[in-house]
Amino acid sequence: MSIRVGELEFGIKKAELRFTRVPNDTISVYLEIVGDRREHINLTLDPPPLPGRALADLAGQVQVIASPTKPDLYNPRGVNVVAGIYVGSHEDVRDSRIEWGGVDDRGISLRWTGIVDDLDYYDGSKPRQPLVVDVTASVVEVPHRWVTWLVTHAKPDEYPPLQRIKASVITKLGDDLAARTWFEGMPFVALELVVQVEAKNRRWPVLPPRGASDDQLIIARVPRAVVMRGDDAALARAIEAEVAAGLERLDKQYRQGAPRLL
Repeated sequence: MSIRVGELEFGIKKAELRFTRVPNDTISVYLEIVGDRREHINLTLDPPPLPGRALADLAGQVQVIASPTKPDLYNPRGVNVVAGIYVGSHEDVRDSRIEWGGVDDRGISLRWTGIVDDLDYYDGSKPRQPLVVDVTASVVEVPHRWVTWLVTHAKPDEYPPLQRIKASVITKLGDDLAARTWFEGMPFVALELVVQVEAKNRRWPVLPPRGASDDQLIIARVPRAVVMRGDDAALARAIEAEVAAGLERLDKQYRQGAPRLL
């Protein structure tokens, strides 16, 4: 197992693949590799989901990463890393190609090739170097989450009341969606609940459009006065009312076949 950059070669101290079996017959993966180099060399891979129901289904698949970054769903001007390398600073791995191998008791084998900047010159003054990673990564399965939760730009004193009701709201929403088999036939398999606390002169950024294969977004806007009142039941009801309206909108949008970006 090794990391090769140009003529340099490094051993591997750690390689871990975290994967989630998604109910739409795909597998999402996140790979982290730590190389044995004094100044550090870390690699991360967060590619699009792959077809399959079990990790062994990845064997033989070849994945080509068209872009080393993807848009940040919460910051229209930002990007998230898909294929990256850290060697004193965070850089992109371009033209990535991943050849997925077999699965055994040690983990999953793979070969990752790409192009990176020279390890000692990040300014582009030196020719880029080929990257070749041959590794068997240990595997950790992460359960699929039907509902995710995010609080955006809240004030420090607003977080504790919201965190107190987080578990109850998510549990109730998840149970309701499961009972209604609400995800069946949908092009997505998860909802992201974003709670925004409304207050005077508070302005929220406009989120970019999402593809149908992304987690779908429901924004629950609740007044600061309701949050700070300390009535957990009333706050939960306010959020649940916003969720109900958001579900109705998504239900109409997708079940009626509205045009959507895949």
